[in-house]
Amino acid sequence: MAVDTSLQNIRTTIRRFTRKPGEDNIATSDIDQKINYFGLYKLPEYTKLMPLRKTLTWYTQPNVDTYATNTLDVNDPLYDFKNRYANIHPPVFFAGIQGYYYQDRGQFYADWPQINAVDDIGTKGDGATTDFIGTAVSAPMIQRSVIFASLDTLGNPIVLVDYPSPLSPIIGNLGPVNQPQTDATLYGSINYVTGQYDLSFPTPPGPGASIYLENINYQPAKPFAMLFYDNTFTIRPVPDNTYVVQINVDALPTELLAEDQSPDIKQWVDVYALGAALLIFRDDMDMESMAQLQPEFDLALALARRSTLINSANMRTPSFYERKNYNGSWFNGSNWPM
Repeated sequence: MAVDTSLQNIRTTIRRFTRKPGEDNIATSDIDQKINYFGLYKLPEYTKLMPLRKTLTWYTQPNVDTYATNTLDVNDPLYDFKNRYANIHPPVFFAGIQGYYYQDRGQFYADWPQINAVDDIGTKGDGATTDFIGTAVSAPMIQRSVIFASLDTLGNPIVLVDYPSPLSPIIGNLGPVNQPQTDATLYGSINYVTGQYDLSFPTPPGPGASIYLENINYQPAKPFAMLFYDNTFTIRPVPDNTYVVQINVDALPTELLAEDQSPDIKQWVDVYALGAALLIFRDDMDMESMAQLQPEFDLALALARRSTLINSANMRTPSFYERKNYNGSWFNGSNWPM
């Protein structure tokens, strides 16, 4: 006989635990809310279960160094990343080769300094002209590092910064600070790769005022280091081509929506039912029932952890005397193929 592990069975079990048999006692939609809230946001924090450990695979773009979570393209591997994955675990692999993984911004930029190049574009202000064109001396340049600066006739600073275009990864639209621009014709644009720019200051630089271009230039190459910070991946060196990137993540459990749908691991049925029931008792301020149910929840959670603990025990840290993996013969004694 097949064991029923469906969402409908979890609902029924919760109604029995909470002594709320009908819709008048608690709506099914409210039960589903508790089930999925527990599964998505409580269970991954109670314990890290091996079935939820996955490999996240995505791809670099030439001349693009940052990759952020987005909520626009559902086919993007990084779609809604911050709400789909609870944790990130090294190592990281670039085109199959293990690289360096950072979570500390200070350490990353200590190894990969952000050194601004500051160049005079060679054209002075005349108090009337706002539009300027030219080619940057330092190129290619990193996105979000470009600054055009001068002084107006009253000595006030005029500043334009770049905002990567949503239409092309090598084009930055220029605009005032903290005013992202999607229209490249408003304040101009810059080509991150060639350095060509056309800009239009909101007010003209004063007579004789110098116009400076600041940016961070780079030498593109195959990447081997990555920083994860502020829900954004930063790659170094800046990629010169498309490379596959792979890293381990703890994914959130699958949301239960259909009546015949089961948890990712069917053994988790009791954990879901007991966890959701505890949330319902908490909302009712029924602390006595919570105390009675807690031991059963702890037991169900311990059983759910059991397979992960056994698998983890098989991956013990090798001792000094234990033979470790050796890759020298794989590359015929030559250098590591970085």
